[in-house]
Amino acid sequence: MALTKIQSLGITDGTIVNADINASAAIAGTKLTGVGKVLQVTNFTNTTSYSTTSSSYQDAFSTTFTPTLATSKVLILCTIDCQKNNTDCHISVKLLRDGATNVGEFLTLLNTNNTQFIASVQSFNVLDTPNTTSAITYKIQFKVGGTGTAEVNGYSRKSTLTFLEIAA
Repeated sequence: MALTKIQSLGITDGTIVNADINASAAIAGTKLTGVGKVLQVTNFTNTTSYSTTSSSYQDAFSTTFTPTLATSKVLILCTIDCQKNNTDCHISVKLLRDGATNVGEFLTLLNTNNTQFIASVQSFNVLDTPNTTSAITYKIQFKVGGTGTAEVNGYSRKSTLTFLEIAA
């Protein structure tokens, strides 16, 4: 007589091993839990050019991200197109959460020995702990250090923010 039903109460822990599971078996993503699981990945690209001569932070672009769990960490991969036009000039860029919390900042010197226009795509990564399932606004701001003009998206006209929500 063929067995047509398995009663889960009759299986003891550890008796089913990976070799017993068919390679084509599908497991629902909701059943995969635990620390380190990537819950979602989203990408935002901005192509608008921003320019400033100010030594105070100026807004560039922003986007929203909504975590699925309040306990998640959010790994943010930032790739920012920066440029300057003066030897005595550097650019500071920061990432804000909801307009107030500084979650990441970097400074780029862009070859200060050169008096010519200098452009570079700069990358930095930030691990944020927003503690919410509400939509979060992440904003890029930038400023000039020294004299000259700083631009975001003036050369390649493309900056990106990639969000990876990680279960914690």
